[in-house]
Formats: sequence, structure tokens, C-alpha cells
Amino acid sequence: MVKKKNLWSLLAIMMVAMFSFSFVSCGDDDDEKTPEANEITILGTWYGIEGADVVSYQYNADGTGIFSYGDVMVKFSYSYDANAKRLTQTVMGESYVYEIITLTADTMVGKNIVSGGIRTFTRQEPDKPLYL
Repeated sequence: MVKKKNLWSLLAIMMVAMFSFSFVSCGDDDDEKTPEANEITILGTWYGIEGADVVSYQYNADGTGIFSYGDVMVKFSYSYDANAKRLTQTVMGESYVYEIITLTADTMVGKNIVSGGIRTFTRQEPDKPLYL
């Protein structure tokens, strides 16, 4: 009788130990963190409308870019401060500064801090048709 009681006590202690380890060892996988590589950037090609024409800005990772307007293509340099939401473009020695109002995976809205003009651009994948 004493052996049976000790056996049940030992079994109960082992079960409690197993349950405590199973609760402690399980991690919380519900917290999904967005990797840095998936952060939204201005890199890529953005299209907008200027008058009756489509314009594009191509932003490269090295701080250079190409502005296209009809048949005209102009190289420029740029810097983008994501914390300040400020984009500075230098074209032929003249700088233009924009406050980035909206930046999503496919839309960028910028306000020229000198003129106050607001421009909206759509990011376009190279193999997809352009919809503005």
C-alpha cells in the first residue's frame, strides 16, 4: 500500500514537472516582425502626370536617378531622410526639396517646400501596364 502511494506521488510529481516544462518551453510565435528588407523605400520607378504628359523618376540605390519627361531624360542625384520624410533632388546644380506626405508600396505624395505644389506618383513594376 505504501509502495502504491509512493508510486502515485512520484507519478504526480513527474506529470507536474512535464506540464511546467511544456508551458515554459513554448514560445510566442504570434509576434510577427517585419524584416528590414521589407521596409518601404523610394527606390524604383515612379510615374506621375505633369500637364498632359507622363513623367517618371527612377531612384537608384546609389543616390542617383533619371527624370524622364516625354523624350527628355535628365540624370539627377538625391538624398532621402526617411525619419524627416524629406527628399532632396539635385538636377543640373539646382536643388528641389520635397516633404513626403504619403509613402506606401505603390503611392508617393510629395509637397515642394518652396512652391507648395503637391505631386502624386505611382510605383510601377516593369512588367505591368501603367495605370494612373
